[in-house]
Amino acid sequence: MSFCRKKLWTDTESESGNLSPSQHSHSERPVELTQPQDLSFNIRALRLEVTNWQYPWGAESTWERTFNQELAAAREDGQKAVNRFFLDLETHVREGWDILTDLKFVAEVSVNNTADEIRDLFLQGYEMVMTVALEVKFFEVKLDEYAPAVPSTQMCNIRHHSGM
Repeated sequence: MSFCRKKLWTDTESESGNLSPSQHSHSERPVELTQPQDLSFNIRALRLEVTNWQYPWGAESTWERTFNQELAAAREDGQKAVNRFFLDLETHVREGWDILTDLKFVAEVSVNNTADEIRDLFLQGYEMVMTVALEVKFFEVKLDEYAPAVPSTQMCNIRHHSGM
């Protein structure tokens, strides 16, 4: 597993404020794994990774409004800021997919836990999968909506070449 890919938040960052994607900075301390064959340890390491990865935008019902506010603020700062905003979102989505992959393989270790502990670890993993998947999907939709992979100005060329 590749838990060391992620880095911890710096101590000076606000965990309660609405930070834009470009305001998220990471310290140089990678997540350290000292017991990679322990399921409980791996779940805790992934929980830390998920917590550090998430944008502190509050409840899912507020993400749309916060996204629009952040995009408006980037637009006020010019095209470079808008480009950086969407590049940061794209990076965030890729990191989210990496976390989902880690969660998929988190239990590929020997398990020396009781049935109740395994059930608890499963529920923790499930909760993390749902949390990350929701945020990844939200930002994927926004990226497709605002920054499509194929700009509409090139669509006529694609139709011409595809015989449409």
